[in-house]
Amino acid sequence: MPIKRDLELNKLVGQNVKHLRKKSKHSQEGLAKLLKISRPTMNHYEVGKTTIPYKTLLMISKLYEKPYEWFFNEN
Repeated sequence: MPIKRDLELNKLVGQNVKHLRKKSKHSQEGLAKLLKISRPTMNHYEVGKTTIPYKTLLMISKLYEKPYEWFFNEN
């Protein structure tokens, strides 16, 4: 079932983004402003409800100085 796998991957990536955001003491609102997205969209990314677009994830990886692939592993 590819849909279930996609949802699990979205959740994993979102959890990794949330982990880095909290570690750096950013709020969802603060990170959303840096990324030029809404806070509800940021929340959807973190809980895995929405797939993070490539360009947005690339911006996050640069901001937190993590390789793009890092977000796809259990950390």
